[in-house]
Order: sequence, then C-alpha cells, then structure tokens
Amino acid sequence: MASMRCTLFAAAFSCSSAVVPRDFGTCGEVDHLDQVSLAQAKVRVRAAFQESEEFLGSAFQGGREDKAQDAQAQRANQGGTARGKLPYGVASPPGDGLAGNWNPSLEQYGNWPYLDVPKDGEYSLDYGDTIRSYSPAKQDIKILTQLFQNITNGFYIESHAGDGEHGSNSLLFELVGWRGLLMEPRIFKYIAMWGKFRKAWLFMGGVSPTRDAMQVGFDINGDIDMLSGHMVHTHPMPSFLEEMGNRRTIDFWSLNNGGYELEAINTTLHPSSGYHLEVGVICATMNHRLSGRGWQDWAVLRSRDDSEELLFQVMNNLSWNYIGGLNPKWTNTIVPRWYWQDAVFANPSYFTARGLPVPTTIKSAPPVRFEEPDQLALVQTPSREDNIIATWDEGYTHEQEAAIIVDYISRSKQDATSDETVPKAHRVEEQWLWGAEHQWKDPRHE
Repeated sequence: MASMRCTLFAAAFSCSSAVVPRDFGTCGEVDHLDQVSLAQAKVRVRAAFQESEEFLGSAFQGGREDKAQDAQAQRANQGGTARGKLPYGVASPPGDGLAGNWNPSLEQYGNWPYLDVPKDGEYSLDYGDTIRSYSPAKQDIKILTQLFQNITNGFYIESHAGDGEHGSNSLLFELVGWRGLLMEPRIFKYIAMWGKFRKAWLFMGGVSPTRDAMQVGFDINGDIDMLSGHMVHTHPMPSFLEEMGNRRTIDFWSLNNGGYELEAINTTLHPSSGYHLEVGVICATMNHRLSGRGWQDWAVLRSRDDSEELLFQVMNNLSWNYIGGLNPKWTNTIVPRWYWQDAVFANPSYFTARGLPVPTTIKSAPPVRFEEPDQLALVQTPSREDNIIATWDEGYTHEQEAAIIVDYISRSKQDATSDETVPKAHRVEEQWLWGAEHQWKDPRHE
C-alpha cells in the first residue's frame, strides 16, 4: 500500500517543463530561505484547530483505532506513512516518511493545521500553464476581461477549488499576476491541487457558516452533509486574512461551498459582523440542499429556487448590484430553456473607491450543446438550440479577449515592478570614515 501511494504522488511532485509567464523559479532549484526562517519560529498549534476524530477516521488508513499502532511505529522508527495523516510528501518541502514527515502546514508556518504556503517552484499543470480559460463555462475570462481590466495583481479566494486546474475559476487570474487562497474540503481533491504547485495559500477546509470556527461535514461530491464521516475545519473569513498578512481586501471571491453560500456571504459581509472587509466581486454558485442531513439552519433541506431567492435578498440588503449570470445550464432539452448556475454581484463602493465605473452587466458564454443521439437522423434543419447559440451575445469576441489579456499581462508586470530606489550604504566619502586608512586590500589587485 505504501509503495503504491508513493507511486501515485510521485507524479504530482514532478515539475512542468513548460515556460511560465512570470519568473517563478527554476525546476529543482527552489530557494527555501523564507521557509527556513519561518520554520525557526515554531508556534504551538491551538487546541481549537486540532484535526477532528471524524477527519482522521476518513483519511487514508483509518483513524482512532490505529493511533496506538502509529505511536508505537513512530517510537520504533519504522518508516511508511502514519495513519490518519496526509500522505507522503504533501508538505512544503516534502517530508521523509513516518520518522520525519515534516509538514509545515501543521505547525511550522503558523497556528493552522492543513494550511500550506504558496509554492515557489514551477507549475505542474496538465495544460502546461498556458494562458487559457480553465473555468467550466469561461467564467474566469469573462470576469477578468469585463470587470477587472483596470485591477492588476489582485487577491482572490476560491472556495471548493477542486484540483486547482480543471474547472478552476482562479488559475487564469493567478497566471496573470494575482495571488490568493484556495479552499478544498475533500482529501483527494486537495492532494491533487497541492501537486499543481499553485502560487496560492491552500487550506483543507472552508469558510465557516457562522462567526465561530467549527467543523462542517461534506459528502464525496463536496455537498454539505453534517452526518458525513468526513468533517473538516472551517473558520471565519477574517481569520484566514489575518494568517496571510492581515489583509482587508478580497478583490474576487469565487464562492461554491456545497450549499451554504448564502450563510457564508451573510456572515462575512453583514455590517453586524464587525469584520469590515472589502470585497469587490462575488461569483456565487447557487446550489440546492436536497439531502437535508443536518439540523442546523445552514444544513437543512432547501431547494435551489429558495437558495437563489434568499441570496438575492441578502445581496440587495447589502446594496450590492447583481450584474448578470454565468455558466448557463439547460433545464429543458425539448423546448430549450436554461438557468444561470452562477450569479455575479459587484460592490459599488469597491469600484467607486478606485475611481472606476461601477459594472452594470456581464456577458456570459453560451450554454454547451446537449447531445441527443437518438434524434440525429430525424433532425435535418437547424434546431432552436442552434438558433439560441448562434445569436448568443457573449460580449467580447475571442480575438478581443486575447488582445485584452495580452495588454493586461503587460500592465500587470509593469505594475508589479518596484518603483523604489535601491538604498545605498556608505554614502559619505571614504576619508571621513573612521579607520578608513586601515582598510584591507587584496594584494592580487595591487
């Protein structure tokens, strides 16, 4: 089992041979100076942040029943991976098995278990870190080109980030200069995301639906399930920002946390919370809660229509503008109709504070074509679906979006360049320095 697991994760640690658009370092020659300095100041993990028994029980090799064996194996220095822990190598830098398993996400980088730091090596992406849309329905390219043309080097947060590449709403932002935080509660998705070497903070968990740190259960699909054996830690949004330099601004929040998006927004942005965080744009996925496994208000049964209605009420009370939907999904394939899977909201005060016009609308990519194999021989004329897609207004064309991204990358690099002069030591003349007459000189240069 250990050898198979090592084989599975060995591929995740290989570096990509593609050239990244920014200078992220050289494969195999990573400077860990910051990591060493941070590791020297160890802070004891708070008891409230310790992993739960349910979390350990849902890990790779079991939970509480194997703890005694793990402790005995550690004392005997037997090698392998400890039960109930992350698998071999999922750390920065990778650990060396049971005896070491140096996991900075657990202790060395702060008070947070399973919070890992941004990687300073090259990406390891299936698409070779090319500049393209990674979202399922081009949400990233639409939001970036239509809403953030004049916001470079911003900060994003993506909830339920998946594997960090396929279906990611934030990877394109990162490739053009943004940085942020990726949250993923599912273990295997998190490990796959770790192997991408994203330039972002990684957290195995999510945003708390309340103002307190707590444990939330998720099923295998990432939907909320408080009776699930997989319980992960969630924390209020300010707690994450404090760990990452006490930030107060989130430029873009891609929110999809399995059914309690409404509660996460209301807790984070409501004035009564006292958080006073600045958020620019939210792309919220409107999910249903059909399982209803849980007695909490944010876990009980709720339809998608109810979630949508409540979400719009909350955003209206917060004085945010709904500017359009993204990711259209077909609801009827006989008489083609669709609904918006994602709702995009803009904060007027965010854009006004930066002297930018407040967005009023956003254009979406058309819905994907649905397949009807049994009807292919019968349909000889263009269907209504074809007419809808052919006349769909998605804003900028592909060529225009490419031109905008090229210009955006150029401005992003320029804005990221330091404009401060390099300080110079010893500005006074040499003869005025005490002991200057006794300076050592290399005899080879005399």
